[in-house]
Amino acid sequence: VPPEGFAEFVLHLSTHGFVGANVTIPHKERALALSKPDERARAVGAAATRVRGAAPRPVVRLPASDAVRWRDHGIAAVSFGPQPLLASGPDDWVREQDVMDCAQIYALAALEFFR
Repeated sequence: VPPEGFAEFVLHLSTHGFVGANVTIPHKERALALSKPDERARAVGAAATRVRGAAPRPVVRLPASDAVRWRDHGIAAVSFGPQPLLASGPDDWVREQDVMDCAQIYALAALEFFR
């Protein structure tokens, strides 16, 4: 898809026979800008704002764990489970408060979403 046709193509994936797409760099940020948060994303965003005191910033997640990079910039990030391609190493760590905040955010979001 040429850059000038990207937005139109993504916004009408189903007319091209697609039900979804995997967008790679350098198009991820453009795709994110075209997206609209669904009910679940809004519930998580509202819970994160309540817990952290500020609205979360949408980010584009690259393959594997970017948790270390986000934490370096002061953004809470926690990765659970095995990491593809062994992206995490023995020096990967998480702040206890981030785990607690994530648990609280998920709990509040679930309560809101399943109301």
